[in-house]
Amino acid sequence: MKTPLIALAFAAAATAATAQLASPISPGAGPGVRADPSDTQPERAQLRADREKVKADKERLAGARGAHDDDAIRAAQATLRADMAAWHADRERLADANSGESLKR
Repeated sequence: MKTPLIALAFAAAATAATAQLASPISPGAGPGVRADPSDTQPERAQLRADREKVKADKERLAGARGAHDDDAIRAAQATLRADMAAWHADRERLADANSGESLKR
């Protein structure tokens, strides 16, 4: 009596596993296809420019702190915050563009 039940349980498990493995993969589930690098070249150049601005702002802020110039420190901090926000926004936009490209393919 137990042998047919055990065999039936194994057959059901094997059928379920086969059905799950044979099911189609949804577009967003698997690893995505990267966007064409030639399409993202201008965005990458923009990211490099943003990164250089942030680096220059940090150097300017360090110089202002070294000189103990409160007005220059406040101005450098505001510029640094604005440039970092632009850099992060550009990075997010590029990431969204890459994920959108992978779903199109």
